[in-house]
Amino acid sequence: MMKSYKSRDDGYTVIELMVSLAVFSVLAIISATAMLTIFSGIRQVAAQSNELAQAQNTAEWVSRLVRYADMPLGTSAPIVLAGPDSIVLYSYSGTGERSDIPYKIRVMTIDQIDGTRDVISDVAPGVLIDGEWQWSGDWNALDAPEGAVRRFLLSTPIESDKPLKIDVFACQVDGDCNATMRNVTPPSTGPLLLDENEVPQYVEVTLGATSDPLNSVRQQVRLVNQL
Repeated sequence: MMKSYKSRDDGYTVIELMVSLAVFSVLAIISATAMLTIFSGIRQVAAQSNELAQAQNTAEWVSRLVRYADMPLGTSAPIVLAGPDSIVLYSYSGTGERSDIPYKIRVMTIDQIDGTRDVISDVAPGVLIDGEWQWSGDWNALDAPEGAVRRFLLSTPIESDKPLKIDVFACQVDGDCNATMRNVTPPSTGPLLLDENEVPQYVEVTLGATSDPLNSVRQQVRLVNQL
């Protein structure tokens, strides 16, 4: 007696098709979710890398502005004003058209109406009048002072950390400088809080996500004309 076998040529049953479709859908969802997670991570890493690169470029520029702080004729201090996120100083930085004259420099943050917070620098050449270097314009206003070239250095969302942190350190020049080194940055923008015989030695500049060491750039800028 011959045995009979059921042929698969009759096709799949409805239940088999539904099970296959369900398995395929689950796999598709898992794959799509994994791909979205991967692409989101790549975008986030790329954005952080770009922000760090911008912060590094800004740090190099600010370091160049600050490093050669000095007292040109007619001035009484190399650093005019400082605060947690701003600094105004005189410098022979050579960052303008001429390298043989002093410049007045301001670095600070500005909140914009588009929801961003920018780090800017204003650089203005001095004018020698009756043996004294002078600068015009209002250096306390948010607008660029008269004669200054404004440069936009770094931009971050206004709800994030302030992208600039300034700390000025000074020491007693008639004693052990290392032992007397201290932070003399005012709590709000104003003149440095210096004691007698104290001289600024370096400025610590932090840029980027200033409260996160992994996503910020910190540079200690020695004031070479004050050593």
